[in-house]
Amino acid sequence: MADFELLSRLFADREEPAGDRVNMYFKLNTIKAVLKALTPEELETIRPCFGKLLDVYSKHVFSGKLAHFLLTRQLNVVKRHEIWVIFAGKPVRFSLREFGLVTGLNCQPLPALDRALIKCPPGITPYWFTLFGGEEYFTREMLLAKLRRAKALTSEVRIKYACLLLVDGFLYRRSFHMKIPKEHVEMIRDLNVFLKYPWGSYSFDMTMQCIKSRSLNQLTQATVAIQGFIHALVMVLVEAVPSVLSVVGEITDPESVMKMFSLLFL
Repeated sequence: MADFELLSRLFADREEPAGDRVNMYFKLNTIKAVLKALTPEELETIRPCFGKLLDVYSKHVFSGKLAHFLLTRQLNVVKRHEIWVIFAGKPVRFSLREFGLVTGLNCQPLPALDRALIKCPPGITPYWFTLFGGEEYFTREMLLAKLRRAKALTSEVRIKYACLLLVDGFLYRRSFHMKIPKEHVEMIRDLNVFLKYPWGSYSFDMTMQCIKSRSLNQLTQATVAIQGFIHALVMVLVEAVPSVLSVVGEITDPESVMKMFSLLFL
């Protein structure tokens, strides 16, 4: 954005609110649980879809304070599907393109799903009963509990639990008590269909909608809740401003993040 200087900021320079953090609903240790539960061969099955995402756990920790810092340094951008933030005097764009680059997820346009893929046809047992038996609902925590006893599961079920966990318990988690959608369970009856779906676009759309819906008043609060995968914004910052890493090393602990903040205002 060559003329970003012409755009106004949400908050005037040096008058940004000093919020505490962004509250998020995903947990990076979800990836650790998947890596621990699946065999190397099973991980290779899902790497074409989630491969780059599986490496996030070893490279970054999520900093709610850094995410809040970035959200309060947005420029006023009209486009619905992107934001620009100012970091150390530089504009950094966060759009579907950047989201896809840092996560490696499929970010193709969301297709119109064939109803047969998400609704069980008459006369056929819903796939929900195959995976979850008579349970009325299933949550991230329940999936984690199942994966912790991974050896008791078949390889197919382990892989499908892991995929549902990564999508609905991580990338698209809307609340701490979110239930796994039955439509996704029916879709994963065919694992190939599930893995080819553009989950990157699915996650990004909710994340961006949530960011755009937050008012100035909400951003001035000590905490602000953002649904989806807001950590991608932090990942984009690291890619866009690599000097951050050269100054403070890998952003893998809160102390490094706070050191980075202090350097910005020297």
